[in-house]
Amino acid sequence: EEFITAVKNYELPSYVKENSNKRYNLEGYLFPDTYNLKKEYKAEDIIKIMIERFEVALSTAVSETSVDINSEDIEEIITIASIIEKEAVLNEERKTISSVIQNRIKSDMMLQIDATVIYSLGEHVEHVLYEHLEVDSPYNTYKYYGLPVGPISNPGLESIIAAITPEETDYLFYVLQDDSSHYFTDNYDDFLNKPYELGY
Repeated sequence: EEFITAVKNYELPSYVKENSNKRYNLEGYLFPDTYNLKKEYKAEDIIKIMIERFEVALSTAVSETSVDINSEDIEEIITIASIIEKEAVLNEERKTISSVIQNRIKSDMMLQIDATVIYSLGEHVEHVLYEHLEVDSPYNTYKYYGLPVGPISNPGLESIIAAITPEETDYLFYVLQDDSSHYFTDNYDDFLNKPYELGY
């Protein structure tokens, strides 16, 4: 509770846009890593360390992709990366999932991503049901067009890289398969039929 309170009250870095509709303005920027912390550290000290680690990771992503990023674009990139982090199981599919997100945005399609619904609910559910899709939240991409109001997780380096450099595809849909891989397609009927083929 002390840490959550500190997160809510922490002075935001210049690249984070304050928005009262976000659950946490710092969601997305507390980098997931292993940290060695001293017992006497306060919550604010830990937050500062995690944000600094995020900034190092972002610099690494920029260096590895050779893509220049403007500070005003960081939030969009991290929001996309946060979705990839929650949707991808296999590391090699992160850039493909990134391409689906980008392609749907370019096509003026709703993203309709289950991970955003789960975040909207505020609790984890194993299976997203039709009733869950109706939750009225600026994070729910089944209800609102475009990206959610902010990140839905704190993404790792690979997801950030995938958000910056999506694969070039025509894919608009994907279905999770039994082996944790995704089936990707640009055909809506194919997308609808795949779960039946998989026995879902």
